[in-house]
Amino acid sequence: MNNPLVDLILCLTFYSWLGWLLESGYKTARDRRPVNSGFLSGPFVPIYGFGAIGVIQLLNIVDPLVSSLNPAWEIVIELGATIVLASLLEFGTGVLLEALFHKRWWDYSDERFNLLGLVSLKYSMLWGGLSLIALNIIQPRLETVLYSIPMHVKITALTLLMAYLVLDLVHRCIYHAKANRGNPGLNWRKKMNPNWKFFRRLTDEEQYRLYMEYAACVDELVFHPKVQMMKQFRHHQNASCFEHSLNVSFASYLLCKKLGWDCKSAARGGLLHDLFLYDWRTTDLAEGKHGFVHPRIAYDNAAGEFTLNPKEKDIILKHMFPLTWRPPSCKESLLVCAVDKLCALQELLGLSTAADVSMGFEGL
Repeated sequence: MNNPLVDLILCLTFYSWLGWLLESGYKTARDRRPVNSGFLSGPFVPIYGFGAIGVIQLLNIVDPLVSSLNPAWEIVIELGATIVLASLLEFGTGVLLEALFHKRWWDYSDERFNLLGLVSLKYSMLWGGLSLIALNIIQPRLETVLYSIPMHVKITALTLLMAYLVLDLVHRCIYHAKANRGNPGLNWRKKMNPNWKFFRRLTDEEQYRLYMEYAACVDELVFHPKVQMMKQFRHHQNASCFEHSLNVSFASYLLCKKLGWDCKSAARGGLLHDLFLYDWRTTDLAEGKHGFVHPRIAYDNAAGEFTLNPKEKDIILKHMFPLTWRPPSCKESLLVCAVDKLCALQELLGLSTAADVSMGFEGL
């Protein structure tokens, strides 16, 4: 006895597992460490299951319409249909997950011909090709296997799988909802992946832990009235002084964390390095040109409000080297000096915004 609906759901589950196997295997090989890909904890990525089933159903409709055409045109039309369907599914799923949990599970912003970083031509063509393979090679064999399994065995397997998937889904929704709330001073970012590839390769849990550790380093500073005043002053292009400083702070924290350096001092010094509190475009300074004197002004403002350690003082005072003739005296200060210039260049060229590389603190 055969039930089309039961077989369809089992096929969906199988392709969800196969998609997880392919994606996790690729990321594990790329990062040289075990990676569990996807939204769920278990070995399933449902978007692959829905994509495969959607493509199979679509091509079952398209095939009779193109069967009279030249075989080459038939393949082109089928491939085009699978690419369009896969792109729509990937884009819709990405938008939904980002709207619900304020983060991204994939980002194609670095790829050419991408749409909002959620779909790209290269990967859409890959999904289309894989879909044709699934339809013509895997699906016939899968249907043969399912037809040979007794119905009571399929019903039992389906019941257990659905119970497991529902529990896993509920668990992950609760986890990501808690991550989205964060703490009283932290909102989970709307776009979670900064432009640092080593960070984007971390697991969700590792990324979240880094965010919380970073927040613990700077929470004392970031909500201080004088630090919040930096939002009033435009710095590079459309980035405010606050946004730029937060970008520099978080990027410096990540790099120092990776290198095993003093990441807390880098984060704090990076956040305070431009605490000069005026519009440098319109303000005439008696002390001299802004580029040469603002590190001392920022240091005086920071030292008047916070207790700074020697590294944090050096970071603030030396971040404009070589305009300030004395070079950084510690490696963390040298790193922040370089990151400051990199972030400024990205902001000036429009290659980066505060949403790309900074924490989602309230009021950003």
